[in-house]
This record gives sequence, C-alpha cells and structure tokens, in this order.
Amino acid sequence: DRDADGTFHIGSKDCRNRLEMGRAVCETFRLPETLLKPIRLADLPLKAPRPLRSCLATARIERVLKIRVPTFADSLAHMRDHEPTAGENRTPKR
Repeated sequence: DRDADGTFHIGSKDCRNRLEMGRAVCETFRLPETLLKPIRLADLPLKAPRPLRSCLATARIERVLKIRVPTFADSLAHMRDHEPTAGENRTPKR
C-alpha cells in the first residue's frame, strides 16, 4: 500500500497538556497530585517553542494499519495492569 510509505509518529488518540498528563498519571497510579508543580511553559528557558497541548493526528495510522490508537488514559491503564511494578504506589524521594 503506497499510503503506508514514510514515517509514522504516534502518541495517543487524545490531546492533553503536560499538567493534564501528570494528573492522569497520578490518578491511574494512586500518586498524590502534590508531586506536580504547575508552571507556565512561557517561564521555562527553552531553546525552541513547544506546543501548549501535545497531540498527533492518528487517523492515517489507524486507517493504514487497521488499528485503534488508544487514548492516553487507556495506555496508562494498560501499563498499570500489565507492567510488573507499574501499580506500586511509590512516592519519589525528594
């Protein structure tokens, strides 16, 4: 299939900002949200601009590979349920 040529970048079905991603990780793995430190992207000394929301279009890869790309929450739940230590509630030491 000619449409399958090229590079496919894949993430998740939905778009989230970094804080939303962190909150979803905390919820899925029963971690305290106090671990998250919200900051403005504009306040970071980045060399290149970054998008406020991270997302990639998934329609083409779903069509070409005949797959369903999971949502971010679905991927976290899969990780929690299938990785040996993913469900352990371990608060990082500071």
